[in-house]
Amino acid sequence: MEGSGVYVSTNAGATWSKDNGSGSSALPSSSVGRIALAIAPSSPTTLWAGIANSSSGNLLGLYKTTNGGSSWTQNTAIVDYCTPQCWYDNVIAVDPGNASVVYVGGSADNGTLFQSLNGGTSWNNVSSGNNLIELHCDHHALAFSATGGTLFVGNDGGVWSTTTPASAALNWTNLNASLAVTEFYPGMSIAPNDPNLAYAGTQDNGVQQYAGTVDWNYSWCGDAGYTPMDYTVTSTVYASCVEYDVEKSTESGLLGTWYSIDSGISSSDRRQFIPPLIIDPVSHLTLYYGTYRIYQTTNAGTSWATISSDLTGGGSDTITAIGVAPNNNKVIYVGTSTGTVQMTSNAGSGATWKSVNTGLPNQSITQVVVSPTSSSTVYATFSGFPSGTGQHIYQSTNSGPTWTDVSKDLPDTPVNDFVIDPTYQDTLYAATDIGVFYTTNSGSTWTTLVSGLPNVVVLALKMYAPTRTLWAATHGRSVWSISVSSVD
Repeated sequence: MEGSGVYVSTNAGATWSKDNGSGSSALPSSSVGRIALAIAPSSPTTLWAGIANSSSGNLLGLYKTTNGGSSWTQNTAIVDYCTPQCWYDNVIAVDPGNASVVYVGGSADNGTLFQSLNGGTSWNNVSSGNNLIELHCDHHALAFSATGGTLFVGNDGGVWSTTTPASAALNWTNLNASLAVTEFYPGMSIAPNDPNLAYAGTQDNGVQQYAGTVDWNYSWCGDAGYTPMDYTVTSTVYASCVEYDVEKSTESGLLGTWYSIDSGISSSDRRQFIPPLIIDPVSHLTLYYGTYRIYQTTNAGTSWATISSDLTGGGSDTITAIGVAPNNNKVIYVGTSTGTVQMTSNAGSGATWKSVNTGLPNQSITQVVVSPTSSSTVYATFSGFPSGTGQHIYQSTNSGPTWTDVSKDLPDTPVNDFVIDPTYQDTLYAATDIGVFYTTNSGSTWTTLVSGLPNVVVLALKMYAPTRTLWAATHGRSVWSISVSSVD
């Protein structure tokens, strides 16, 4: 990216200048992506820069300077510690009292955390401690205590520490017993008549099962999103795992009971990192899966067939949301990563689709939700920041030819999930990047619903109808619930 590199300010940020070195001692100038930067507190002219390749996501190089950036040297002793996700997990830290003690962390291809005790001349893989406690992968944070006596490690699995960071023979302590920091994705499901049975997908911690206690149980997959549950036979659950991996369990999601059900789904389709997977609200053996086209199974995943051509705008565009009308399951709406909405009123083999997105913003659609009583009333929610205020929730009452922005006074922030109250159709709930909001007048005015909820991104929202309890799955602070029986 043009202008990428390391910059320095010597006047408290009033002005900045490039600090990339020059000639053969300069940092790379092309294919430069994310840069992780760390300074040695005991030697402020010693810095480390871990640079991602903007094209591949691999490590472009780990570089060190001992003269404040006048010249840089590539460290060739380190393995590609963050490949292929250097854009996502890439972190460096230097012991505050000893510039020779350096840690770099990343993803799992070649180990997850590396230590050098000699300023980078050699490196040790310390992902597993001498006490056999292993770190989770995908590291994002490294922090030394003020004296350097303790190192804390933050990753997709939580937080760990060691009290001997300057020793090659270190032990790890898992600090997650009382932390609720799981990063949940969209697609949570709750059994229709059992609030003690729920599933939700997570970042790097797979499908998690709720069984009525604070502790959720790991069920399957690495990264997982949508977890539709068979509402007729609740011991059957499905999962959309990373890429085109679709899984099923008929034994309440118990570890070891899952098996792949992707027969008929093309692995070459362009798709979301975790594609949408939903169950038909009328026919429990029918499910839908979205790539750039829609797949349907009518036999609970035994086989899949396409029921559409490309429903996106081409290029890298993908399907991001699928909504089936509860009162007429032949009506399906599909949303894409560029704001396109397509619908069909004859879902199945031979389905005909039409574009119904006139007037919608060119932003990624996070959900399409159909009214439980009218297949012509549908809501589309949007991520991103369209030009102008609002523009994050749109309603159509005529199957899509016209849309009305019902964001109104909702904060100008991405909306990630959406619930129509099954009892009061004018009462709507929106999961946003800054919490949960609700309206009792179809979107004319919105009110915050964050009592007790952390200030965190909410990616999934579901209601347990029998008790009118709203569940919010967050990306980093686990799952929360609130009674909305007084909201009407």
